[in-house]
Amino acid sequence: MEQERNRSEAAEIGRRIRLVRSKLNVTQQQIAEAMQVKPVKVSQYECGKCVPRREQLVAFCALCGVSMEWMLGGGSDEIVFLRPPEEGTPRERLVQMREELGLTQAALARKLGVNSSYISHLETGRIPVTERFAERIEGRIGIGRFWILYGDSTQKEYPLTREMLEYLRSDDRLRRQIWERMEARNAKHENEQKPGSRIQTRRREMGFTQQQLADRVHVTQASLSRIESGMVKPSRKTLDALSEALDVTREWILGVETAE
Repeated sequence: MEQERNRSEAAEIGRRIRLVRSKLNVTQQQIAEAMQVKPVKVSQYECGKCVPRREQLVAFCALCGVSMEWMLGGGSDEIVFLRPPEEGTPRERLVQMREELGLTQAALARKLGVNSSYISHLETGRIPVTERFAERIEGRIGIGRFWILYGDSTQKEYPLTREMLEYLRSDDRLRRQIWERMEARNAKHENEQKPGSRIQTRRREMGFTQQQLADRVHVTQASLSRIESGMVKPSRKTLDALSEALDVTREWILGVETAE
């Protein structure tokens, strides 16, 4: 039974890696570099032959800007981006970057060690912005290659480079601080998804006191307080009454859909 569950988990994580890679047009080589594994290992992950370690999934989520909870099988097939990819093309983002930095084409060319005509050809679309050129931008200017190539705004500034991963690998204290912040954020997110917390949030949005909402759904204030604090779960009848009083669906209260 346990072995079957592990196979199912590996298959689902692998499928979601493929979904994200296809959506962002990211190569297995790029994922492998972020995870610090060989490309063949990424292929094995995608086929469901094995499960990435947690730190590898963290690197993948940071690289692609997706939710760890979603990667682990939470929610629907729709990819949950922490920040959605920006619209536009690599060429347009190259122009945007240069203008934000206040550089002429010639000045940018000098920083990157290329001819100004090459920058001109890139910006007019006569030649494509390659991964190698995006890596040059990242190394010399500090603007992330994944923002240039794919519009991942989480990687525009302070990009997650190979050098940064190596630095994190060697600094236990800094890694611990990052893990503590991640755990605190995840705990907050999980709490927000609890029915009681969602009921309380919606009640306050609608301007009800606990007593007023309790009267509407025909329970005592003490019972509603226990529901909101998570001490007890609402019955089906109370859940239906709450959904009507709060003008949301039962599914929203249970955390499986968003409010309109």
